[in-house]
Amino acid sequence: MKKIIVLILLLAGAAGTVFHYVRHAAAPAAGTEYYADYLPADAVAAVTVLDMQGMAKAFPESALGRFLAKPVMRAIMAEQGAEEERLRQYEDFYDGVADIITNPFIQQLFGDDLTFALLAPDMAHLKTEPEAEGKRRIIAFGSSAMADLVASVACLTLSGFSKETVNGLELTRILLDDNEYLYGYAKDGVIIVAFSPKTIADALKQKTAGGGLSANPAFATAKKFWAESGDDRSYGKLYANLQQINNVVAASGRPEAEKAVAYLQGIRNLSTIAVEHQGDVQVRSRADYEPQQLRADKNLALHVLTGNTLLYSWFSGLSQHLFSFVDPAQYQAMDAAVRQQLDWSIQDVLAAAGPQAGLTVSEVVNVGLFPLPKLVLFAQIQQPKMARKLVDRLRQKMAERGLSEKVTESNGHPIYSWSLLPTEAAHPALALTDTMLYFANGEAVLKALLAEEDKGLPSPARDLLGTELSAQFSTANSSAFAVRPALLAAEAQKVANWAAMAFSATGSQSAKQLREALVKLMQSLDLAAGWAKAEDDHAISILVFRRKAV
Repeated sequence: MKKIIVLILLLAGAAGTVFHYVRHAAAPAAGTEYYADYLPADAVAAVTVLDMQGMAKAFPESALGRFLAKPVMRAIMAEQGAEEERLRQYEDFYDGVADIITNPFIQQLFGDDLTFALLAPDMAHLKTEPEAEGKRRIIAFGSSAMADLVASVACLTLSGFSKETVNGLELTRILLDDNEYLYGYAKDGVIIVAFSPKTIADALKQKTAGGGLSANPAFATAKKFWAESGDDRSYGKLYANLQQINNVVAASGRPEAEKAVAYLQGIRNLSTIAVEHQGDVQVRSRADYEPQQLRADKNLALHVLTGNTLLYSWFSGLSQHLFSFVDPAQYQAMDAAVRQQLDWSIQDVLAAAGPQAGLTVSEVVNVGLFPLPKLVLFAQIQQPKMARKLVDRLRQKMAERGLSEKVTESNGHPIYSWSLLPTEAAHPALALTDTMLYFANGEAVLKALLAEEDKGLPSPARDLLGTELSAQFSTANSSAFAVRPALLAAEAQKVANWAAMAFSATGSQSAKQLREALVKLMQSLDLAAGWAKAEDDHAISILVFRRKAV
């Protein structure tokens, strides 16, 4: 892929020499899916980058761009023990990418769109020669008004470029620095680049024949999903055939590949679009799957997202199926640990609690010896009698450890707590209602939560998300999370300051620099949130990133 970008740079430079002097044919409209006409229906994936020029200008000054800057990354990599050669490699890579994306000719040629696609491989060749087969299956597209000029001008003005006719198709051949060749073809405002002439020839034949990816119902669904973003400014798009990806992953024969295949089983296609919406950056995705996915009727723990929540995470998949992706030996070890502590198996616990579960983290408090985040764990109740037995078993275990139990009440439900240290945050607390099981370090937080149970999203959370996002968040039935990075950074400083004092002998300037860089990155974001809503045969998910107001 890196070599394809280098090719684009060379072609762009050649075209620039005649840019101001020649009239050009019209290119396909930026943001359209013209490339799909050149791809077969079983294409594995296609990734489109839009507005490269705008992103090239904005990225270096963004918080992430400053985090990835050479001085910061040098300090981070050095702290991790990277050798000088690795440090130089990163800096060379950074400079190379910067030179490419800021090149004015690149911005003229590919400032609007650039698409990389992966074609379905020959499975036999993939097993015997994976690298070579992978290169043969990569193809790139770009639309440009000057595309028709690039090949001929490059061959006339740049060394390493030549014309080559393959099966009657005239291509531009480009010699790379490692004695490999790339091939380019330009016509009708479209630039096509690949490692193999046959890949380009097949793409042109596909366009002529029709019936390729553009006619695939799954891709039509992706296009419709992308179009739903309306006038929102788009930055990129992804289409992926998960069934084909499963085949490719399985062909590797690696043990971890089996887990990945199991995890992706039943998911057919994935489409994603990144947009700017009302000042927020949103990444919207749609996954199409076999109609067997677990989902909740509604989120029973919306009330847990309060005004001082730093992290909220909820999902509806706490079931035995969740552990089907765990190595059997690891599962047995986990099950043995649970049995040792509770005399219950994991299966017994899951019969009592789930499938909804999650956690929240709020402020960090000093409990005397060390800082401790205020934590709430929660799970839905499936079988009330089993849940009551689980709570009684936990209470029994605490008594066996010599801890005195305190019982209070809120909203008609008892709260059980135990004092480990004088500070309330060091008081483990349990509460069981008709629908939920809660565990927290501090009984006061449980009193507040029980008073708000079944009332939906609290007002502070609605104010934070806004009307539109609150409605979407509340209808999530598969997963949801919300993080306040800037506030979390402020609270994390308490832990960082404590750690710096506790481990001052092992501290280093580079570790301090890494910590400061991470804090600055977090401080740039006020909110990061996401949620997924599952239907019978597909799920929609949204990721939202909101910058911190300056």
